[in-house]
Amino acid sequence: MRDNAGGIVTVEVAGLGPVRVAATSAIATGRPGSIALRPEKIRIQAAAPADTPDNHCQGTVSDLLYMGDVTVYKVDTPAGRRSRRCSPIRRPAAPSSSRSATRSKMSWPVAAGHFIEA
Repeated sequence: MRDNAGGIVTVEVAGLGPVRVAATSAIATGRPGSIALRPEKIRIQAAAPADTPDNHCQGTVSDLLYMGDVTVYKVDTPAGRRSRRCSPIRRPAAPSSSRSATRSKMSWPVAAGHFIEA
């Protein structure tokens, strides 16, 4: 973990690499913890914009589940982690609505994630 200015820290996440998140207090380097990120804050696109400070990672949409007012996307990362993304029906989020696996980029704003010390 590296401290940054403005309440933002960079956390090394196994399988994802460096992830920038908000922290409400000073955190000692090497402290274990978790990153809290609401699934609806994650964007799933064919390609993430490269000119933003947002966090990015590769993934494969392995499944989607229509649940009435939202669709839940299950995304597998190359390191074997699984992420879920909820999308209200009124706003499209995935590059494809097919049930077959689709390579995608996930991205989310730095301020959307929060570091929680263990």
